[in-house]
Amino acid sequence: EEQTTNILLHPRVGTVTYLSDYGAPTVVFNLKSPAMDDLERKALEKNIDKAWLSHPELGKHTAFDGRLLHGAPALYFPSRVGHNNKPKDTSGTEPDAKRQKLDQKRYTLLVNIWLNHWVMDAALLDDEVCSRLKTPWETESGNLKGDDSYVPPFSWNKDVDLTKPSLAGKTVKLAPSKINPAGEDEIALCNHNVTVKYNPLMEECHSASSLGPSVELELEEGAISLHVGEVLQADEDGE
Repeated sequence: EEQTTNILLHPRVGTVTYLSDYGAPTVVFNLKSPAMDDLERKALEKNIDKAWLSHPELGKHTAFDGRLLHGAPALYFPSRVGHNNKPKDTSGTEPDAKRQKLDQKRYTLLVNIWLNHWVMDAALLDDEVCSRLKTPWETESGNLKGDDSYVPPFSWNKDVDLTKPSLAGKTVKLAPSKINPAGEDEIALCNHNVTVKYNPLMEECHSASSLGPSVELELEEGAISLHVGEVLQADEDGE
């Protein structure tokens, strides 16, 4: 928020609901955004010992502490091989080009839960935009949602107990490579230029990403690290 560029506020809970099966996973790092009195953002350079990958699946819902750093670095943790390893349709009825194009995009619904704070820039979606919204399953000739025979592509599971730990996915260890680290990205974070270094071998990152729909990464020291640079100027900060 432009009015409070030096104040870091976070939602109590961040959530991602996936509306397609395609695209890079959400990566949540076990590293919290720095406190407001940490003006040099040194907390960002703490060791990251763990991270979680959540691959898109239609109807899948992911929730996490809103202070944890997260993103979708597709170069290092790509979409699972073969369209999430789903078997190819061999029935002889391939989807048309439009449907196929829709299926190959990453669609997510991001909802943050805020307590005791109202985001300054938040506004209701314009009515005109709402009236044009539709799902990829609707047709031009009719409203499938109004048909008695309509079966939704997914439904909410009301029996989930959020007080219990989530079902565990696969776990893999990643270590930094001294020979050929995967690479690095320059990002804007907390009003600073930040370099994110992905130090395992690229092949190991890709292999970890292909293990399953949910993967826990155990990171050896230095496997993934953040390095804080200069403060962003007002015209550089796109956040």
